[in-house]
Amino acid sequence: MIAPYERTYDLKKKSKLLLRFVLLAVLLGILIYMISLQIQLNKLQKERNELANIVDTYKTSIADMERELLLPKEEYIAKYAREVLGYYKYSDYIFKEKIK
Repeated sequence: MIAPYERTYDLKKKSKLLLRFVLLAVLLGILIYMISLQIQLNKLQKERNELANIVDTYKTSIADMERELLLPKEEYIAKYAREVLGYYKYSDYIFKEKIK
């Protein structure tokens, strides 16, 4: 027969072991959660950098458009005709590339 004090000792031992398992499980859960948060943070930072690059591109484009709006009307029309429509003046030099 087991003495009563031995039973309480076994219960204390089992409860300490159970407490350690529960604590380990909680710590493991927190670790997994922190890793998933770090992965999500990295994805968001990458997306933020990509969006910042897009914003910079648009800012540059806006600055170019504003600069073009400041040009006198005749110069703007001439620039547009050359760059977009492919026209040129009679005094312009035209260089053609040979395609091989």
